[in-house]
Amino acid sequence: MINAKKEFLKHIDEVMEHNNQICAPYLVRAIVLNNHPKKTRLSVLSLKYSDVELDNFLKSLNYRYDNENPFQILSGVIWYSNGTWSKRIIEQNIHKWEYKQAPRFEYILTTYEEKYKYLYESKKN
Repeated sequence: MINAKKEFLKHIDEVMEHNNQICAPYLVRAIVLNNHPKKTRLSVLSLKYSDVELDNFLKSLNYRYDNENPFQILSGVIWYSNGTWSKRIIEQNIHKWEYKQAPRFEYILTTYEEKYKYLYESKKN
């Protein structure tokens, strides 16, 4: 059993620590859904939230759940100010938050060119 609020806050702290740049991301919006078979819970933190709304959101996450139970799935997305996000994933039957960043354009272009190199070469001939 794990506390959803503590897990959420721990993940947010890890994201902030990992991005210790001048423009570190901050929490912009979050949606968390607990699909418990007997009691579904939806917690939403909207854009431009107030301190009271953040406090209410965190209070709504203050419950324990079984993060290894396939029938009690906590899902959600957290958006940050720098365009990154976190989402819930399942890895080896463990549900957890995973931080995501969009790939840089240069990476996409290089990967695309490498993947379809044969097309470029065939046009040259």
